[in-house]
Amino acid sequence: MRAVICKEYGPAEKLVVEEFDLPPPEPGHVRVRVEAAGVNFPDTLMIQGKYQVKPDLPFVPGAELAGIVESVREGVSGMAPSIPVIGMVGRGAFADVANVSASRLLLRPASMGAITAAVFP
Repeated sequence: MRAVICKEYGPAEKLVVEEFDLPPPEPGHVRVRVEAAGVNFPDTLMIQGKYQVKPDLPFVPGAELAGIVESVREGVSGMAPSIPVIGMVGRGAFADVANVSASRLLLRPASMGAITAAVFP
């Protein structure tokens, strides 16, 4: 999959788009095909190493997403492949797909498009 990757802390110009190996989702998690991701101030702080959460490098930024469930691991109820969702994921949304704890996802109303939904949380 492709992802925006932060390999070193700094301004957005230091981010790169590369192929990224995403491990399989853990139990209690859902794999989501990302349709849209919100970009907000905490994301800009995180990539500069100025946010209260400082992830180990490299990491995929992006705290908010909207997408479609691709797969569900054991320990998840109320979700199935093809269901549209909204997620507040902390990081990992700037990618083609993301593994997300089911507790961080909401079912997306059919009337809500992906772009609106990505900035909803």
